[in-house]
Amino acid sequence: YTDVEVKIKPNRLINLFPNPSNNNINVEYKINEGSSAYLMVLNFYMNGSASNNYVLDINNNAINIDLNSYPLGFYKVLLVVDGAVVDAKILSKY
Repeated sequence: YTDVEVKIKPNRLINLFPNPSNNNINVEYKINEGSSAYLMVLNFYMNGSASNNYVLDINNNAINIDLNSYPLGFYKVLLVVDGAVVDAKILSKY
């Protein structure tokens, strides 16, 4: 047998729920390494929509985002820690 090293992302998005969503979405995340973090929500097709950023409390593990002002469609939710994108998930608003 050979040794196998398993690496788990220290900073990651855990869950978006409910997904798809119509009104609000809960985003669960884990920040183990880093001094600052935020979520960036981008239109999936980048068709002129500006991004929205949500500053995260790195000592917390969830945030609720109001989707009422977002048009219907698909979005990329990016986790940015210390200025670098470390994880991403797809969100659908119906």
